[in-house]
Amino acid sequence: MKKNSVWSGVLLICLLIVGWFTYQTVITKTTATTNRLINDEVTTLREQVVQAADKARRGTGDEASARVVSDCPVDDRKRFDSLLDLLSKNITAPQLVELEVLFYKCGYYYSSQKALAAVLFEQIVTSFARLQTLQTQTLREDIVMSNEMVLWQKVVEAEIKSANYFSRLTQLQGDIIDQLLSGKTATSPDVLSILTEVQNTRNQMVVLASTIADYRAELSKL
Repeated sequence: MKKNSVWSGVLLICLLIVGWFTYQTVITKTTATTNRLINDEVTTLREQVVQAADKARRGTGDEASARVVSDCPVDDRKRFDSLLDLLSKNITAPQLVELEVLFYKCGYYYSSQKALAAVLFEQIVTSFARLQTLQTQTLREDIVMSNEMVLWQKVVEAEIKSANYFSRLTQLQGDIIDQLLSGKTATSPDVLSILTEVQNTRNQMVVLASTIADYRAELSKL
């Protein structure tokens, strides 16, 4: 009886050991699968971040954004662009009135498209940051990941600023048209003041473009 109890105890211990090793094997396989899935998702999302960054830089959208921001008809766009060229030359009063009408139909398209591209870029980078946080917690990745996210967030901030400056340029364009419609000339103090802000805004955009290029260069080295 006592011998049977000993064997029963030994058998129980063996079963516990086998069970423990089986449990560890399952956990290890599950963890490996989870890590692989996270790594694959990080790779995919990183590619999407780069694509979104390129679109934000160019101020271009995709089919989804085209449903949110649409350009004016082709003929109106061509006429609007041709009248804009005349704005800094000899534009007549009737042409100026026509330009004002077309401005509200076509003038905000490019700046709105760039603003939307910047917002979508920010959203993708936010998702990427969350996924990398999960990856860091799961895989204990090194500091390279943190450096990557810091740089992408800087690119986002710069692109949003650039989009805001572009929107401001559009507003200033409308202000110039309004000033000329009110009877002011291209050399009047009010118009010259607007032109000064236009130049300053463009300079800021040039600086931002250079800064973004530097960030992207650093990212390519990681």
